[in-house]
Formats: sequence, structure tokens, C-alpha cells
Amino acid sequence: VNQKMLFDNSTPNTVFVLDSGNVHLRSRADTTAWVAAIPSTVFINYDNAGTDHNRGRFVVERYNYNARKWRFYSIPDTTVQTINQAWQEGATNISQNPVPGYGTLIGSYYSNWNTPARQWFDMYTAGGHDMKWWSNDASQRYNTIGKTDTLIATNTGWMKFVRGDRTVTAGTGISLLRTRGKIKRNAQSVTFTATAANQYFSVGNPYPSSVDMRQISKSGFVSGPGARVQQFLIWDPRLGGAYGLGAFQAFAWDGTNYRVTPGGGSYGANGTVDNIIESGAAFFVQSSGIGAGTVSFAEATKVDGSREVFRINGLEEKLSVILESNPVGETPEVMDGLMAMFDDSYTNEIDANDLKKFANPGENISINKGDNNLLMIESHPSIVADDTLFLKISGMKARPYRLNIQPENMAKPGLMAWLVDKFTETSTPIDLLTGLIYNFDISTNPSAVPDRFMIVFKNATVVPVKIVSIAAERNNNGSNTVKWRVENETGVAHYELQRSHNGSNFTALQSNIAATNNNGGSEMYNRIDANPLVADNYYRIKATLQNGRIEYSAIVKLSQVKAPSSITVFPNPVKENRFNIEFVNQPEGRYVLDLLAANGQVVYSFAVMVTGNNFIKTITPARV
Repeated sequence: VNQKMLFDNSTPNTVFVLDSGNVHLRSRADTTAWVAAIPSTVFINYDNAGTDHNRGRFVVERYNYNARKWRFYSIPDTTVQTINQAWQEGATNISQNPVPGYGTLIGSYYSNWNTPARQWFDMYTAGGHDMKWWSNDASQRYNTIGKTDTLIATNTGWMKFVRGDRTVTAGTGISLLRTRGKIKRNAQSVTFTATAANQYFSVGNPYPSSVDMRQISKSGFVSGPGARVQQFLIWDPRLGGAYGLGAFQAFAWDGTNYRVTPGGGSYGANGTVDNIIESGAAFFVQSSGIGAGTVSFAEATKVDGSREVFRINGLEEKLSVILESNPVGETPEVMDGLMAMFDDSYTNEIDANDLKKFANPGENISINKGDNNLLMIESHPSIVADDTLFLKISGMKARPYRLNIQPENMAKPGLMAWLVDKFTETSTPIDLLTGLIYNFDISTNPSAVPDRFMIVFKNATVVPVKIVSIAAERNNNGSNTVKWRVENETGVAHYELQRSHNGSNFTALQSNIAATNNNGGSEMYNRIDANPLVADNYYRIKATLQNGRIEYSAIVKLSQVKAPSSITVFPNPVKENRFNIEFVNQPEGRYVLDLLAANGQVVYSFAVMVTGNNFIKTITPARV
């Protein structure tokens, strides 16, 4: 089965006889097969002869793209297989690769297959075991497996570091992991007992199908009031950049849908609505108090294959802070993020409306509430003057970063906000309508102090002048024009136009620009950069007030002119059932293409991973 498997219940008491072969639910780069909702009147007769159950079962696959990443898997069947039988494909020694392309290596801090006593681990891994499970108890930790003859069936989840199939040790490769057994159906649930509020518990998607979190119910002490889970976490292997190991995405209920923070990676941008848990995925929920909690699934929660992602704007005031890597000349990548929501119904105390920070193995950013209480999502009372969000960073590397601050429904009269950088001793205004991109570097230990940043809210009367907008544009003669607008202009000594090649290190381009009026009104300024940089140009305005106070505008970026881009097929017409596709100056990433016949029918589909500005892929279609 390559896509949807649907059981017909038009005949009462339909019986699906599975007594000889297996049903294989395939998983590939572009799609994973799924089983639609199974009517209660449908019966599945499995072959129960023998003990190995090699036939009369469902074989459920999970495709893994070629990257060395942690993955968080669920097991959608009640298999009697061990970890060795399933994900090591039954190998009996380290060098065996029983089914090329399937299975993976499992490492531990033991040195070989039979040490200490037939543990059946493939190799030594300095960081310890690369397959773990979450405790779901008061210890709140990952536990390691003792050996790989442990049963793989679970209703919570497995955290597994995947390099590729059983041939891959040092590099990367594509792999397919699979289990064989009776698929889970009808009502399913995961129950836990919390010893405190804000503890985490793992839950596996029980079905070989995507599910809609809006249709999943909960009871007891799970994630806040109401019938729905208020927040949950999903591990995203694509988050954290090309060299990261993955990071958590947080999903918060807005009354209608779930919205993602920080977004990017496998999902849409920050704030995108996404209600889907993928087939084969596990996730975390948070306890709201001491006692038992249950997360429940039903066949009606299943949805068809592709994820539903769209953009929606709510009315709640929100402020998201996205931590991004910012390598020179490359596209920034999301590393982590946080969100603060503001409403009179919230309190300053940590409660079920808040989402506790679950640390990533790489870079982290969170809201620090003190006493080691770190939040990924804070539900905060409506803002008053002098409110402050104290941020905490950790796991930073020596490289350029940026904070992408995104407000929503925050712009209102009298409210202003600044990002305070203690290391550079600067305060940068945050435009509460359009947000702020703040570039910074980590190079020394002082630049990586955890409490380097905070966001401070003030009344507009505190500062007499505000640079409300800044823009830059190219001119036909090769120069750039920088424009900025000032409101409440009073007490200004002079302005300075500054330029940077990386958004962090600025130098003066034009100094001692006199204030035009200084009468408390609004004023527009523009200046020419006659010799702009060949690459990207970053600009900002420095305002020096008569009392010696320094204020900075937001930063505007004028990107270098991009070369023409194209996608070309050659030779055309195709010769000898082979052709090339050339991608010139196209964004790097995965492209899915269809080859159509003259009648418009798709005769061949394939995926291409573009990895450079001038990338050529040779295609030899099969059976065309």
C-alpha cells in the first residue's frame, strides 16, 4: 500500500482475512501510507499460527531522510517483535545487513555485540546509548534500553538517533525502519500519574495514520482546563540547522487551532496553524497538577495523509522571539523560540496555561521566571509600564545569530518596547507593529552569558523621540537611499547613519545630521549611500539626545542583487530514456517533480535534493 488503505463496510460484518501474506504500509520521501478510520463493523482475521508471526500481519514502515538526527517515534502496532527483530532487521552480529536499506545501527557505551553479556548493540557511542525512552514518572528523564532483545511495542515513544541504514556509521544515509504486527485500532489511550504540575509525559500516536489533535480528548491532570490538550511538544529533526540534532516545536491552543512556536524546520513560520500529529510520531504533554491524566484517541481522529497548514490571525496579544543562526551569506535557520501571550485572564504565577521549557541538545532560548523556572510559552497578564521579559540563552556556539522578534496585536497607543543587550550595553526599540531583527555574535564567554537579553515595556512618554520606521532602496545609478521617520522629535542633538556588512558591526556612514525641527512633531529624513557594499547592506540610525541618551532604530537590510534563476531540462526532446534537470540559483531543498504524458497523466514521480546554486541531476525514468 503506497497511500490510503480504506476498509469497505458496505456489507455488514465485513471480514478482512489476513492469513497468508503481509500488508506492507510503505513509506517514502514524499508520502507515507496510512490506514483510514476502520469501522467497528469491520473485523480483521490475523494468522495466529506459529510463534514468529512472519505472515498475516501489517508491516508499517517509517522513512528517514539522510541526516544524523534524533527522531521521536511511536509504534502503531501490537507487535511481539524485539528491537533487534524490528529495527536491526534480526541481525545476529555487527557486520550483518539482512535487508539493505532497512534497519539501522544501535549504539551504546558498551564496546561490542556480546559485551557485557549479549546486549546486541552494534557499536560503541561515546555519548552513551542512542536509543532511549522517557520515564513518564517523577524522575522526568530519558532511560536507556538494557539490550536490544527488549520488546519494541510501546504506547509512549522511542527517542532514537538515526544515521542511516545498517551500513552507515560515520556518514549519513536514507533508512527505513519498520515493525510487523497487528495494527492498533478503535479507542486507544495513554495514562500517567503526575507527582507535580508542569511535568512532561510522552504519548505515541497509536495509529498508522496522521491524527488531528483537535479531535483528541484528555481527562484528569493534563495540560490545563477544558476538553483539549492546551499545549504539546513535538520533536522536529529538521529544526536547528544542518548541523543540529533537532529541537522541540511547541504547539499552543488558541481556541480554534494549534499554533507552532518557533516554527520553521518541518513546519510553517512562527504562528502557523498546524493541528496534525504525523503517523509514527510521539509527542509530549504537560501535567497540570498532582494525579492521573489520560490522553485518548479514537478512529475519528484519523486524517488523510498530508498536513493541513495555513495562516490565521487571532486577536490575542502575542510576542514571539525566534533564535536563528545567521551565517554570513547564507539563509538564517531557526534554532529555537519562545512566545509570550498577554491577557487579563492570565496571572504572573506559573500554571497550566504556561508551557515549561524542555531543553534541546543545542541552542536554547526561554523566558526566565526565576528560581530555575524556564518557560517556552508564558501566559502573562496584560502589559503595564515597566513589565519585563527576562530571556535566557544557553548552548550557544561561537558564530553569528539573530533574534527575530515578532509581535502580534501589540501595537497600541502609549506602549513601547526595547530589547536590552547587556553585553553591548544597548537598548534597541522594538516596532510593535512590524517587529525587530537583532543581529549579534557569540565570540567570547561574556557574549554568551545566559541573561544577556531582556525585553522591557515602557510608556511612550518615557522617551521623547521615537524612530518609527526605516527603509532602504536602490537607485538607478548604483547608490542606495536610506529613509527614516521620527515622531515626537524633541531634545535631539543629532542623528548618525550607520552601515554594516553583517548586521552586527556598524560604522558611521554620515554623522552630525541635524534635527530639522525638535518641536515634538513628526519629521522625515533621507540620505544617500553613494558607494554601497557589493554584498548585503545593513543600515540603522543612531539618535543622540541632548541629555546624552542614545537611541537606535531598527535595522533594515538591502540584499545584494541576485543572479537570474532557472530550472532547465536537457536534452529536449529526451534521448535514450535519460535527461538532465539543471537548477540555477534556486533555493536549496527538496523538490518533488512529476513527469506527464501527452494526455496529462502522471507517468513518473521523483524527488530531487538541490544542494547548490548550479545543481544538475540526471534522471533515468523506470518503466516509462
